[in-house]
Amino acid sequence: MRDGALDLDAEYSPSRIVPGFRSILAEYRRLSDVAKRSLPCELNVRYGDGDGELLHHFPPPREGGPLLVFVHGGHWQELSIDDSCFAAPALAERGAGLVAVGYRLAPEGSLDAMAGSV
Repeated sequence: MRDGALDLDAEYSPSRIVPGFRSILAEYRRLSDVAKRSLPCELNVRYGDGDGELLHHFPPPREGGPLLVFVHGGHWQELSIDDSCFAAPALAERGAGLVAVGYRLAPEGSLDAMAGSV
């Protein structure tokens, strides 16, 4: 059974199987930084009392436009809302906004706590 658990762990951890994974994450951060500098946004908006319960809000360009709520992955151990704004420019071009949702990461945060935050 333990071998099956290791296989499942690997499936939840792209860094173990995707070549160049760290460079992809670096590009997410770079593009997210560009979005935060170039688009109207509210950063680090608190949505709860827990550690990490912050969001970055990129409103739709027009009132009433759609809003994508993005909950980052990262095997629940890495990444943050600061890595998760990369899609905001493409969404804004199409009339939509973005909310990148943060939460307390593992191992300090449990999966139940993360789900509760989100």
